[in-house]
Amino acid sequence: DATVQVEYIPGSSGNAYNEPAVVIKPGASHTYQQAGLTALGDKFVGSAVITSDVPVVATVMQVGAKTMLGYNGFAVGSTTVSLPLVMANNNGFFTGIQVQNVGASPTDITVDFGANIAGAFNPANETAALGPGESHTFLQNTGQFAADKYVGSATITTTGQPVVAIVNQLKGGTAPRGTAYDGFDPDAATTSVSAPLVMSNNNGYFTGIQVMNVGSTPVDITIDYGPNTVAGSTFNPVNETATIQPGNSYNSLQNTGQFAVERYIGSATVTGAAGSQIVMIVNQIKGGTAGDTFMTYNGFNY
Repeated sequence: DATVQVEYIPGSSGNAYNEPAVVIKPGASHTYQQAGLTALGDKFVGSAVITSDVPVVATVMQVGAKTMLGYNGFAVGSTTVSLPLVMANNNGFFTGIQVQNVGASPTDITVDFGANIAGAFNPANETAALGPGESHTFLQNTGQFAADKYVGSATITTTGQPVVAIVNQLKGGTAPRGTAYDGFDPDAATTSVSAPLVMSNNNGYFTGIQVMNVGSTPVDITIDYGPNTVAGSTFNPVNETATIQPGNSYNSLQNTGQFAVERYIGSATVTGAAGSQIVMIVNQIKGGTAGDTFMTYNGFNY
């Protein structure tokens, strides 16, 4: 049995609160609902720390009126966190970065935005001070991001304490979209990353691959697409290549160029030169619908 406790720590709003301890049987689960939890206050935006006397895992679902975003909890943090995709005013899409200090002491954090692959606007660094367990939100739809288009990456560094971070990707309007992904510890980066599902013109769905160079020197990458699993199709995508500067990212969309009209359901492997360090996310999206058809997964390093 696991005796589990959840501590809520307010960020920009809300009250601190500790849930009563709950016993969870082996292989079982327990759901904590923040909706309607009056102890958190009228509005709560912050973080949580889950503790247990035996190992547990956790996921978080962010539920809106017409959107739902999910991410995995973190067992450990790092003093640097890499975010392959950050955006503002990107055809209505923007991101929000949420950073939590999981160390035992206060720390200062800096968010360094990578080169803009969609325009001339280059964002200035942003900073925050966090106590243990505290979090801070950086939104890319206000302040310096209010008007300019930006598609790039971000690197979070600290003054010594480990942190974790997630990125929410959102689009408002009459057909809202939402998805989230976990930030990467660059020490876990490798020269090869796999994407099990890549697609184009798949009943309206397509993917977008965002690869980030988290190393200290430029890296040449190759995107090698797997066989097309669509029955009867003779279309097999050709490889793509790119050079990525340190801290920057490369975006490949499967709804344009060679993917503009062909249907493809397959996979991809991204490789760099020996010693390079890359990470990747894959967005899956379908337009033209009223529902939230936007999903993300982290690429698999090996």
